[in-house]
Amino acid sequence: MSRTTKYRWGVVVVIVLMPLLAGCPNPQGGSSRPGDPAVYESIDAQTSCRALRRLFEKYDAAHQSDVDRGRGDLAEIHSAYLFAVTDRQSELGCD
Repeated sequence: MSRTTKYRWGVVVVIVLMPLLAGCPNPQGGSSRPGDPAVYESIDAQTSCRALRRLFEKYDAAHQSDVDRGRGDLAEIHSAYLFAVTDRQSELGCD
């Protein structure tokens, strides 16, 4: 399997699994969005599709690096950032 194919499957897995997991309650209470609230605020404030694409690429690379290194805790956070970026792209009608 080529690297591009693995990348695409990784993105598909993230896109398919995160909405399913997003509906699960947070057992520790508190926010259901892992990571830094300031990151979500920054994503939600974006109005540029180009900037959102760069953020997607940044968090996708970080997620893949976390997975490759076995850092599931960080992979979960970066995956959540990816979904926040994707949601914002949809809100703005980005391609």
